[in-house]
Amino acid sequence: MAERLSVTFLTAIWGERYVKEFASVSLPSYLAPDNLDLLARETDFEVVILTTQDSLSFFDKQPAFRRLKSISPVRFLLIDDLVAPGNYGVTLTLAYARGIRDKGDAQTSTYFVFMNSDFVMAKGSCQALLEEMRAGRGAIMAPTLRASAEKILPTLLETVDEQTHTLSIAPRELVQLTFENLHPTVMAKTVTQSLLTCITHNQVYWQVSNDTLLARHHLIFMLAIKPEQPMGPSLSYCDYGFVPDLVPSGDIKVLDNSDAFYLLELQPGAQEGEFLISGTKSPAAIAQELSGWTTKEHRTYAQTTVRFHSGNPPSNLAAKTKQFDIYMKDLQGRMSKTPVPHEHHHYWVPGVQAWLQLRNAGMSLSQQLENGLPPELPQTGDSNPLHSHIQASQAPAKQSPLRVLITESISQRVHTNYNQFVGYIKRSQGAFPDVPIWHGSWADARLFSQWIGRHSNGSGLLVNLAADPLTITFIDGLTQKRQMPLLPVKPSEISELSRAKLRQQFPEPFKTVLIYTRRAHCRDLAQLVGVLVDQVKPDGKVSIYIDHKDGEINPTNFKFELAQYAAEILPPNWIGYDVQAKFIGGRVKGQLARIEQRLRRKVLPLNLYKLPLILFASAGWVSSSCLIACNNMRLRNPSSTCPNACTSAVVTLQRLNN
Repeated sequence: MAERLSVTFLTAIWGERYVKEFASVSLPSYLAPDNLDLLARETDFEVVILTTQDSLSFFDKQPAFRRLKSISPVRFLLIDDLVAPGNYGVTLTLAYARGIRDKGDAQTSTYFVFMNSDFVMAKGSCQALLEEMRAGRGAIMAPTLRASAEKILPTLLETVDEQTHTLSIAPRELVQLTFENLHPTVMAKTVTQSLLTCITHNQVYWQVSNDTLLARHHLIFMLAIKPEQPMGPSLSYCDYGFVPDLVPSGDIKVLDNSDAFYLLELQPGAQEGEFLISGTKSPAAIAQELSGWTTKEHRTYAQTTVRFHSGNPPSNLAAKTKQFDIYMKDLQGRMSKTPVPHEHHHYWVPGVQAWLQLRNAGMSLSQQLENGLPPELPQTGDSNPLHSHIQASQAPAKQSPLRVLITESISQRVHTNYNQFVGYIKRSQGAFPDVPIWHGSWADARLFSQWIGRHSNGSGLLVNLAADPLTITFIDGLTQKRQMPLLPVKPSEISELSRAKLRQQFPEPFKTVLIYTRRAHCRDLAQLVGVLVDQVKPDGKVSIYIDHKDGEINPTNFKFELAQYAAEILPPNWIGYDVQAKFIGGRVKGQLARIEQRLRRKVLPLNLYKLPLILFASAGWVSSSCLIACNNMRLRNPSSTCPNACTSAVVTLQRLNN
């Protein structure tokens, strides 16, 4: 008989709150059939929990831990000296290193299985892991898929069996649950859509259908490692350095099919929100970003295409996979030829320095020296102010009665003629969306009016999600003029709008639907869009026009603000749709808008004592209008790259063809 494998399961967790959270869904999923129980039956298996002294008493209070003890030996390894509040990455790396080093001479004959406290494992997943360990793989890497914890946790908690303390969910069922609650960072790294991107593409995703998503992982979870040499000092994060340090042969296997092995990663919805940006990134820009931090191993992992399935593979899977391969080959060809060394990685060094400062905070120098460096690290040294504007007013100088009479007579006539002139100028500016090319909102209005022009005479439905009377009036007039069906919806009434009510009002589906909304109501869209997508034909489209009025002079940058709303704009099953976005705005547009606004303030209202300044400002106003017209011509074709000072966006959804 073949010799039984020696397997040590390592997990790092401390603090009562985190022990409870881990025991609520993560551990129950590891206790599902053919997960840890399979390893306990088929190998010499033990569980090592890396924790702090004051956390030990919390474990026995959790029924799931008592269940764990019934299937496997469990022991604790203390890491009090490694915990630094606010620096989880370094603590986790050093804790895992301690767990490996604890095996001493048996390190090279042991498989170490790592499991973070925010993972949920599909039932039966350890079967694939066991097969790879029996094949003698040096390192087994497992891709994960993120979901927003706040959205998915209630469903997971309801699924836990209170009698057996297990969370038993089949791979496809768990993938489907993940698809319905995908984290915003997953969308940001999905390069087949153009609404959202991010500053770091440690994973790249590619849409196939509503139940299949492809991925390439530069950063991937190290599921299991059998060291070829003993663990030395940690010279990088575990994600970066454990594989090259412990498996120098490069014998690496990436688990590439969620049907065989699947890990769900739970993260708060706001996690890494500061990295999100509206729009899209070119392969060249993504390649430049990846060149700055990827090691040889990161690039090796990303050679494997991972498939996440919640159903049978679609008929177009091969074609979509080929498209993804071509995209990735182009992206990787643009990356720097020399990878970043994993040793003393430029993310690790400042991370350790910050960790030391946090750990030693409040300690005296003698305490710091006594505390020293943990054995897992090398022992010989490591390398807007608010402004207030005060306007002063001066009383006018006293004038003679005759002078006042003459002045008032001239002033009245000039004011009358001037107001007539200003009224003519205002009328020539038109009203949104019918504005001339020298109007500051012409490029924005063009996005809206082009759709209106294509779908007049009843071929499209216009949904007005606006609350202000002016917008309601102009959209009512526009739809009557163009003979277009109109559905006015107040933001407070979205929850009352159902598919049945919509079908009753509009029995026949439309080829396309456009939702008009202001920036203030972006976060009300997901439910509305979810209803309206069923009101279009199978090959139809739902578009969302987001009007950020006066976005050029608004102090907030809508480019970043809109990125935070992405998950609240699209329906939960967005991966089944082709999502494309176009944007208008930019620094030049903003600068011209601010200049035009300042000049208008000088021209209006009329003041005879400042007539020379008014004449000068009027000439400048005309000049700025000419410049605005030129810039509008430049912006006539909107971009999928979101500019700063974004003033409008159109997001379009169309069902993917399987």
